[in-house]
Amino acid sequence: MLCFRHTLPATALLSLLLTPALAAQTTESAAPAWGFSAKVRAGLEYQSNVNVSELNQASGRSDNARLLEADVNASWQATDKLQVFAGYSLQDKQYQNADDYNLRLQLAFLDSQYQLGATSLGINLYHADARLASAPFLTLTQSSLYAMHSASDTWYLRPALILGQKRFDNINGRDAQTRSLSADSFWFSADGQRFISLGLRYDWEAADATEFRYQAPAVQLKMSTRFTAWTLPQQLQFGARVARRQYQSHSVANTAAARNDLQRQLDLQWQLGLSEHFALISKLEFGDFQSILDSADYTESRGSLSLQLSF
Repeated sequence: MLCFRHTLPATALLSLLLTPALAAQTTESAAPAWGFSAKVRAGLEYQSNVNVSELNQASGRSDNARLLEADVNASWQATDKLQVFAGYSLQDKQYQNADDYNLRLQLAFLDSQYQLGATSLGINLYHADARLASAPFLTLTQSSLYAMHSASDTWYLRPALILGQKRFDNINGRDAQTRSLSADSFWFSADGQRFISLGLRYDWEAADATEFRYQAPAVQLKMSTRFTAWTLPQQLQFGARVARRQYQSHSVANTAAARNDLQRQLDLQWQLGLSEHFALISKLEFGDFQSILDSADYTESRGSLSLQLSF
């Protein structure tokens, strides 16, 4: 999974691919139907420590950035049991001073699901392309097999197997084959306005160079609630993630200890609906990354405010 700390939370792409799976569980119509949605967001972000975690590279400097994001998604209810989803997203971040960290990320995905009683079986594919400082940086292709099981009207289970391939431009040794196993559990309120999810994940990354190979168990928690206040629809979301990266080897001078990085991340998001099509989104994030490698040992906080147009 992509993990650019300066552009996406660790669960963002998982959420993107998970949303259609949840929708499939609540679709009652058996007639073939098409659906389409799009969102555009523009805003500003402050970051206390501009960095690219994928490269273990933190600048140690704070900066402000302009944000521009867009998502386009389509769905097709092919039969009463088969659904197909496709989407494209663009994220562009331009810093005021740290031009070397400017990032543009494009992602396209295709997802199909087949309903078998209380269980939905699915496969998805996605392709991501990232440019750093206007130059080609990283290409990621990923495929996943998953199931979404309805244990009750309000409880869902989602195991998944994920296979991927990373290709870096002009960076020796970091190209990698990736594998992940995950299991997520979701509890919804009776009216569907609130949910809690708890997930376990285990990642393997087999990079060309041994110093970049690692295994990483992780646990993550997400909570979300929708409500109305001041006659305006609102949504509050909280996320937490803890991961331990256990590296196969390391090249830290004068250090005999094994490299076992600890990563802790928190995020809080508030969305305020201004009208049928416009919303204001504010977000706070904090990351604590501990490592015997100096460039991978840092903390950061971020705050952003964006205006969203959806249709």
